[in-house]
Amino acid sequence: MTDLIQLRCSALPLAFRCPGSARPGAVPVNESHEAADVGTAGHEGLAELVRTGRIDWDAVPALAQKHEVDAAELRVMLALGVKLWQQVRESFPNASAEVEMKHEIGPVLLTGHADVMAASATVLRVADWKLGRLDSNYREQLLGYCALGLLKTPQAVSAESGILWVREQEYEPHTMTRAGLFDWLARVEQELVQWDGVFRPGTHCQYCPRSHECVAANALARRDMAILMDQDLPGRLEDAETVRALVRAEPDKAVALLEIARRAEKQAGRVIQAIKDEVIRGGPVEGEAKRLEIQLSEKRHLNVLQAFPVLQEEFPEDEDLAQVISISLAKAESLVSKRAVKGQAAKAVRELGDKLAKAGAIETSASASLVVRRQA
Repeated sequence: MTDLIQLRCSALPLAFRCPGSARPGAVPVNESHEAADVGTAGHEGLAELVRTGRIDWDAVPALAQKHEVDAAELRVMLALGVKLWQQVRESFPNASAEVEMKHEIGPVLLTGHADVMAASATVLRVADWKLGRLDSNYREQLLGYCALGLLKTPQAVSAESGILWVREQEYEPHTMTRAGLFDWLARVEQELVQWDGVFRPGTHCQYCPRSHECVAANALARRDMAILMDQDLPGRLEDAETVRALVRAEPDKAVALLEIARRAEKQAGRVIQAIKDEVIRGGPVEGEAKRLEIQLSEKRHLNVLQAFPVLQEEFPEDEDLAQVISISLAKAESLVSKRAVKGQAAKAVRELGDKLAKAGAIETSASASLVVRRQA
């Protein structure tokens, strides 16, 4: 008997490239990062937009604090979402938000989370908010939404599923007819269910939740490390001048080298995390000369209310006191929002910002991130 394969639509692009990724791993890995947290917060705010036609701007500071993201960045994302929604909302009459769909297709339990769903007499439309950069192909995910929609609404003749690219202000749709549904279901059976057991490693391995334990991915990682260590360069790879010359003389090679280095770095991080999780679960690991164990350490922190009078006495000069106190603008905005009279939260946050700006208290800083983008 074939085990039930639980598969989300968001995993379909990877699953069709390597069906092995759809099988459960021995050590589950779930990674989180700041961009994903901003996306999660943005999705929550945009769901309110779909349901009510407006953003609850007064609640944004609290939403940002909940997901530990920057309130100003979240506001920008939500404002862009409003602008894009105004362009497409007529295509989604009486839309619902956050709709869960699922259907068993033989041994596959396919599930999907529709950010936006609307249905007419014959056409079902599903949309997915994307607050990141346009740097991936989501066609298979969208076709999965179409399939679930058609399976959910037998009266629909066709389904349309699209990506709402918030930053780029673009809508990328894909469609599926009832006849196309049967062709797609046949693909699922042939490519995913009747998997030949061969792993197909590639650049997509960086998104796979089980790449840390995949023999093929590990072989790819060894190849990547060999490439890193065996560059035909006039100097050492870690020398700044050598890398600078490579970047300017051979840009395509530099991009490829960066992607290889990041894959190797991510693979190493996953291996470390998997080993740590196992030691936490099962206890120390004893080797002949060395052992692995979890070392616990205590981190001290101050209770603000109790520490403040002591610090004021110890550091009577404001300049000295400022060096030992950390203040969160996002938390200050959130508290002001919560304390404000109903309907006046946004005004209270603006007034706080004006006071801080007038006092010269708001400082800005820029951060630089090295990113790889598709050429237009």
